[in-house]
Amino acid sequence: MVQERRERRPSLEAIHAEIKRIEQRRERRKEVGEIIGRILFVAMAVVLVNIYVLRIATVSGASMKPTLHGGDVVLCSPLGYEPDYGDIVVTELDIGEGDLVKRIVALAGDTVDIDPATGAVSVNGKAVDEPYITEAIREEAEIDFPAVVPPGRVFLLGDNRNHSVDSRREVVGMVPESTILGKVVFRIWPLEGFGPM
Repeated sequence: MVQERRERRPSLEAIHAEIKRIEQRRERRKEVGEIIGRILFVAMAVVLVNIYVLRIATVSGASMKPTLHGGDVVLCSPLGYEPDYGDIVVTELDIGEGDLVKRIVALAGDTVDIDPATGAVSVNGKAVDEPYITEAIREEAEIDFPAVVPPGRVFLLGDNRNHSVDSRREVVGMVPESTILGKVVFRIWPLEGFGPM
C-alpha cells in the first residue's frame, strides 16, 4: 500500500516540468495579450486619424476627369476646413456612386449662372476661370439659373461637366457645408499620380 502511494506520486522532475509548462503558458498568454493590445491601439489610432486628421476617399466614375479618375484614392483633410472657391472636396452625400468628390464653384450668398448657349459658368456676374475642364457644359440643368446659394450651403460641379451628377441635379442640389468631409489634399493611388493636389 505504501509502495502504491509512492508510485502514484509524481517525481520531482515531473513536478518541475509541469511548473515550467504552466509558466510558459502564462508567458504566451501575456505575449498574445500584448500583441492584441498593440493591434487595438493601432486600429484606434487609424480610426481617430481617419475621422479627425485625414480621411481616405475613392473617386467613383468619370465626373472629375481630367483632374481625378475613377478608382483614384485621395486623402482629404477636415482639420479647420472652411469651404473656398476651387477646392475639391469630399462630401458624405450618398447618391449611389460612393464618395461624392466635386469642386466648389460658389459659396453661400453667391449667385451662380450657367449660360445655356455657351455653357459658361459665372458667379456674381463674373465668368469663372476654369482651366481644369476639357469642355463647356452642354447638358441642361434640373434647376433654374441664375440661382442663389442659400446660407450654409455650397454649389458643386464636377470637372467633367457633361458626365457629372452635381449641384445642377435635384438629387444633389446645393450641398450643406456640414456634409463636407474635407478638402482633397493628396492623391495616394495610382502611384503615377501620387502627390499633393
